[in-house]
Amino acid sequence: MNNIHNQILNELRKTNPTLQQLSAKLQRNHNGIRGRISELRKNLPNETITTINQHYSLQPKPEFFLERLRKQNFMNRPLSLSQLSHIFNTTPASIEHFLSSHFNTFHITQLSPDTVSISY
Repeated sequence: MNNIHNQILNELRKTNPTLQQLSAKLQRNHNGIRGRISELRKNLPNETITTINQHYSLQPKPEFFLERLRKQNFMNRPLSLSQLSHIFNTTPASIEHFLSSHFNTFHITQLSPDTVSISY
């Protein structure tokens, strides 16, 4: 990965930017950003880049998500979205979208509006 790839990843870890926001922030054209994101999608081992309402989102891959929770003994424990976003180095909105799109993959119990417990 080169510098532009790292810059894109850093932005995705802080916010869920649109293509226009990424393009302006990194001073690259839209096609250049799209190309780098396409390369990142192919090469990230534990994460994936998805689009949520025209905003890019960095999310863990399901198998990586479960493995990290198991290794750190976070299964069946109350976890807030902000804790999960810190564990996976992404935004709370990305984690919320990830959980909602994988509710059939994991057993997710919502304990409060922003707290969940996850088991497999």
